[in-house]
Amino acid sequence: MENVLKVRGLSKYFGKRKVVDNIDLNVYAGEVLGFLGPNGAGKTTAIKMIMGFLSNDGGEIEICGYNVKKNYEEAMALVGGIVENPDMYKQFSGRMNLDMYARAHGGISETRIKEIIQMVSLENRINDKVKKYSLGMKQRLGLAQALIHKPKLLILDEPTNGLDPAGIKELRDILKKFAHEENAAVLVSSHQLAEMQLMCDRVAIISNGKILCEKNIDELGREDGMRPLYKFTVDNVSLALEILGESAEADGEETVLLRTEKEGVPSAVAELSKAGVGIYEITKEENTLEDAFIEITGGVSYIA
Repeated sequence: MENVLKVRGLSKYFGKRKVVDNIDLNVYAGEVLGFLGPNGAGKTTAIKMIMGFLSNDGGEIEICGYNVKKNYEEAMALVGGIVENPDMYKQFSGRMNLDMYARAHGGISETRIKEIIQMVSLENRINDKVKKYSLGMKQRLGLAQALIHKPKLLILDEPTNGLDPAGIKELRDILKKFAHEENAAVLVSSHQLAEMQLMCDRVAIISNGKILCEKNIDELGREDGMRPLYKFTVDNVSLALEILGESAEADGEETVLLRTEKEGVPSAVAELSKAGVGIYEITKEENTLEDAFIEITGGVSYIA
């Protein structure tokens, strides 16, 4: 599997504060990698260094073998991306913006331009001026600009901003298709963890400037000491919480969540029954990306 983005020992200081601390990161062709971290963790700073918007104070960044410092133009020719707000001329139409972007890259056919417009569902508004676009439409146009030259590496920072649920699903499908069918590498950060779980093949979690883990979505929760989660439907939630202790939490007026190995379920049932708590149902819940994130970061909630 081709390693499109290779980051080794990347570091960045703002004054005396080390905001990115000696991180390693890999993004491979044909995958979507989610880059996750709480506010101030260093993920946007790392992304800006990868795209050449910020200089790094240590480490190396390679894109398809090109060193970003030594071979900047060759490396950036292989990258498409949106960091913060997409750049565009608001007084011009979406089509004019896209045409100018295509000419800047060169060698992009009319067929490709039309294909991209259709891919991001802007065919009905592409000739309107950008100043009339909603935030979600601007995000779509920015994505079209990022994809038009078929980059080997696509980098998106909070690409779901301004999109409604249907638009978010559409974006997810576009990114997965682009990565898997065009064998491109996609690096994406987002605060919507449930959506990232559906979108990504792997995730890298950063906290306090350090990468805490980098692994497949389906591995999360199995290798990080995370115990299974069981939902108990009971007739007395407050008493059940008192009996089960710190491993349990309320999940509504009639349900309690208990994190325990499966061997702990019979003893929990016995203790609840002994205390007179009626149990109506027990189901095993799937660990979510948010569960894994909190476990890996030591209880930090996700605030992007």
